[in-house]
Amino acid sequence: MLTITQTAAEAIDSLVASTPDLPESGGLRIEQRLDGDGTEGFGLSIVDAPQGDDQIIEGPGTSVFLDPEVAPVLDDKVLDARVEAGELGFVLAERG
Repeated sequence: MLTITQTAAEAIDSLVASTPDLPESGGLRIEQRLDGDGTEGFGLSIVDAPQGDDQIIEGPGTSVFLDPEVAPVLDDKVLDARVEAGELGFVLAERG
């Protein structure tokens, strides 16, 4: 199962809290998307609730929903967050 660092959990909590009118069932959803150059990548979005077959990862105050297509790919990964030049970004790394 995807591991979420404390830093990533805090960043997700902040994003969710800053989204107006988001219900308590809301959280961060990770799905597969095509990048601008047509290669496969991951898309992140704040959503009201998981989709029916999403894998749900609950953390302290954090909900992350994984599209069923990406859940197996992220099974051995760690999601972390970093701020560079004032921009928040998420990083996936191998679990070590």
